[in-house]
Amino acid sequence: MTDDAAPDWNPDPDGTHLAAALGDQAAIDQRAAVASLAAAERAIDEGRFNIAKLLRAAAHSSRVRALELERMAAAGMPSSDRLRAEREHQHQAAAMLGELVHEAERAGDRAVAERLTRLLHATHETARVLDAGATSLVRNRDILESDVAQYLFVCTGCGRITEAGTGESCPLCGALPPEFVGYFPFFMKSDENLGRRRPTEIVEMLRGDPDRLAAAVSGVADEVLFREPGPGEWCIVEIAGHMVDVATIFNDRLRVHLNLGPADPEVAEKVPWLLTRERSWRDHSIDEIVSTFRHEVGRALDLLGNLDTEGAWGDRVKVLNGRATIIELGTWFANHDAAHLEQILALRSPDPEQ
Repeated sequence: MTDDAAPDWNPDPDGTHLAAALGDQAAIDQRAAVASLAAAERAIDEGRFNIAKLLRAAAHSSRVRALELERMAAAGMPSSDRLRAEREHQHQAAAMLGELVHEAERAGDRAVAERLTRLLHATHETARVLDAGATSLVRNRDILESDVAQYLFVCTGCGRITEAGTGESCPLCGALPPEFVGYFPFFMKSDENLGRRRPTEIVEMLRGDPDRLAAAVSGVADEVLFREPGPGEWCIVEIAGHMVDVATIFNDRLRVHLNLGPADPEVAEKVPWLLTRERSWRDHSIDEIVSTFRHEVGRALDLLGNLDTEGAWGDRVKVLNGRATIIELGTWFANHDAAHLEQILALRSPDPEQ
């Protein structure tokens, strides 16, 4: 072999070393982001507001980089594996916090010991919720909402996870309900722009969804279409009907925003999953549901075609009190369809737990 010939071996054939290096850098960036945020608080106390501004901006930049690095590092890792790893992390964190509490007490630093104790109790609660989620995954493809509540709230004071509601205040740190952050199965926006789609991507995804739904339910026996994967969980027919409901709600919100007519009282201000309960989709045939879905998606594409410029996708939707832009609403719609189509494909299996 000549000196300039390429070697016939790969020192990292399965990408393990690269993935580890990406993860290590992501951890460094995340650590830097948190350190900068803590320093920004100190800068505010010092009256150095421009230092605080720059540290907050730098922290955000580091978090964006950390997330992108972690996406590449864990590209092949199933989300269920990450959940189990997070469960282990929370238990390890609880053990370490317990040791730190004892260390602070031995040092006679009562204030630090009390703060660490709050974090310890909050971590125990987070670990408990993750335990319930991991246990649910033993026999189910996704976590059942009968095992972990549909809505989760996190206290921004101590990190405690609360299921279903916030209560009057956090029992650990006293944070009030407005200081809790809610987490729901589907969302329109997040601080990290998770799952964000570009306008062209949203249109392409929606355009193919009716055919994908039709293919997913084609030839499926009624006993499978109406089989519930667990107590209170939706069957395939109800999931398909729910996709219709979300399309209908999307169309109503966008139509009102574009001044093309008044809101439909049947769907306006409705929570999607509650609308699905009201409509009793079990009483409809799957062919009827697919046809209705195709019609609603067609309406959605027509409405999106009324946006006169790409910049209009950034307009805030009037009926949501300006909380979301059209691109955020479209991302929610497209991602919602994609997730439920995967769910339907999984439920077609003879063994619904797979």
